[in-house]
Amino acid sequence: MKQKRRYSLILIISVIVIICFLCLTPIIQLNHFYDVEARAVSKFDTLNSELFASIPTPNRVVEIEQFSNGITSPSTEHGRYLSTEYQISGTLPIEALKYAVQKYYEEFFLSNGWKVSVSYKDFSSYSRGTACVDINFYGDNYSLSIWHDFWSEDFSPPDPPWRLLEFLEFGVSSFANCPP
Repeated sequence: MKQKRRYSLILIISVIVIICFLCLTPIIQLNHFYDVEARAVSKFDTLNSELFASIPTPNRVVEIEQFSNGITSPSTEHGRYLSTEYQISGTLPIEALKYAVQKYYEEFFLSNGWKVSVSYKDFSSYSRGTACVDINFYGDNYSLSIWHDFWSEDFSPPDPPWRLLEFLEFGVSSFANCPP
């Protein structure tokens, strides 16, 4: 009788250990994902800053502010963005000034190997390799946002356990992706 009880106890303990292992594995993988993602912040910021430095500012605009967000922000955004706000100034009507600034960026990006991803009256988006730039006009201001594809860099984190990530982030996880 003792032999059967010992066998049953070993079986129960084994099942408990296996269940614990199966439950903890995604948590450990998600923790690893978050650690690698946090270490990638400075690398994404460096890529974004280098790209920003290579984009000349058109005449008749004044930089208002610059900020980075994503990954370390209190959100479910995975990726890093460098956003710069500008104000357009000049003696021409604002629509003519916006048009001139839009044309300036369009000529710059297209002559440097970028592709137009989206182009509307007050919004345009460009991509090249793993880099993306959005330009959004509003009133007499506009913003230029730069990011790099979250999954395409050699320092990008490994795939997370998706179900656990979606559960913990209430199904609203978003990733900085560039169009193919």
